[in-house]
Amino acid sequence: MKIVTDYVGEVEFNEDQIIQMPKGFYGFPDSKQFVLIGEMSVEFPFVWLQSVTEQEVCFILTDPFLFVEDYNFEIDDDVVAQLKINSVEDVQVFSTVVIKQDIETSTINLKSPIIINQNTRLAEQVVIDADYPYKRRLFKDKAVM
Repeated sequence: MKIVTDYVGEVEFNEDQIIQMPKGFYGFPDSKQFVLIGEMSVEFPFVWLQSVTEQEVCFILTDPFLFVEDYNFEIDDDVVAQLKINSVEDVQVFSTVVIKQDIETSTINLKSPIIINQNTRLAEQVVIDADYPYKRRLFKDKAVM
């Protein structure tokens, strides 16, 4: 399968790489199928979450634990059941990132991470109860208002 993206051009992927988000993505309820593009590295700790059905719907993601040492939350039992999570090893956690021209002002959303079951390829963006901001500077320990 192929998709033409706004950010990285044409991308080939297999059907087994598709991540299903039955509830959609906040603000994009019709976007329910995505693929992860790229691989995180020390030099570039980001990936793209690209909609399979809508070329213009794409998000920059990162592993929040790389940027917030004490980031910690619990996944609701309903989400665990919906995503068919059997163990912590099934789970991959991402946060959306807004990269700004001045990289120092880029932000990460810690309040609503994307939870992916790596085995079932089911995912959901959740709002967690823990006291984390929707916008926190990516490279500084401050919330952005």
